Amino acid sequence: MIKFYCNRRGVFFLLCVLVIFSLSLTACSNSKESHSVEFNFIPEEYEEEYSEIEKEIQVNRGFENIYIETNLNQGKIDIWIYNPDGEMVKKMSADSENNIIEKIPVNKNEGLWKMKIKIGQDTDGRIRAGTELPIE
Repeated sequence: MIKFYCNRRGVFFLLCVLVIFSLSLTACSNSKESHSVEFNFIPEEYEEEYSEIEKEIQVNRGFENIYIETNLNQGKIDIWIYNPDGEMVKKMSADSENNIIEKIPVNKNEGLWKMKIKIGQDTDGRIRAGTELPIE
């Protein structure tokens, strides 16, 4: 019988592995499927070493925008978006009074875009980001 011991770091690590695995599967695709990622933040689970997160977003041919949405109940979140050449194209900040609903044009710049996220200790809420096809 195999015993599985769960703790907060173990669960966080497992979730990160699953997200990276799912992103790597979709990153190999040149399809018109959108790619997205979502993070949920809870102040009671805050750990300093995880206060900054970097994620890659695969942008394939035909995609028009990267969308960013936040829904914060409290705290603050800073977000930076970098194109595949490593140039910062957008810096945003959100809090419970000023959530983000943003579309960032990719200008036919295919490849791996990077999103850097920094949260505060009291951040409570979520962020969603992904690719978006043009409306037909």
